[in-house]
Amino acid sequence: MHTEGEMSEIVNKYTSCMQEIKLRINAIHSIIKRQTTTLYPYTNLEFICLQIRKILELIAMANLVANKDEYQKIREKFSIDWNAKRIIETIEKVNKNFFPTAIYREQLDNEKIKYHWHKKVSNILTKDIYIKIYDEISNILHAQNPFKIDRINLDNLQQEALEYVNLIVNTLNEHNTYLCNGNIVNCNMNAFDPNSNEKEGKVSVHYFGQVTTDDIEEVLYE
Repeated sequence: MHTEGEMSEIVNKYTSCMQEIKLRINAIHSIIKRQTTTLYPYTNLEFICLQIRKILELIAMANLVANKDEYQKIREKFSIDWNAKRIIETIEKVNKNFFPTAIYREQLDNEKIKYHWHKKVSNILTKDIYIKIYDEISNILHAQNPFKIDRINLDNLQQEALEYVNLIVNTLNEHNTYLCNGNIVNCNMNAFDPNSNEKEGKVSVHYFGQVTTDDIEEVLYE
């Protein structure tokens, strides 16, 4: 089990990864909405693809944060890892249920239990889709060989990139990451503070420990 200090470190580092993802998604949207430009359509697309790749890497880094102790046991030099696919393949060896689970909340008519989490089942990232996107995006970041017959179609790729961004946003909006010890890191990317006048919510991350049936009944019937 994690100590209070370890839980705090996980929450802080996980929040940092998610905040950076949110900023990079905002940067992508600024290009898509033509609020900013690199002055050339292809470099605009390359910028978007670079941000997508870095976002995918940050998702992997956040998983590393959440499962650091177990990851370190089989990967001694974990602190210098950067390759998202390698990180994910290693984490999967110690935690099969590591990949972020996209969820949505159902508000309950209950004074003691306010929400119920449901898993999203469509328009979300899975591990296999994640790896597919990572490989495809990485290829775009290299100069095209002028002798290559199958040249990249700019319009098609731009549409695909937008679909990838939507998958990422829909998955991360609110999600759970399951730890090796069975506990959960819950993240809401756009949590609103009812006491704030801010139009955009903030990243909110919480660490949840497991409870027994007796614990739940005690809360419900006390």
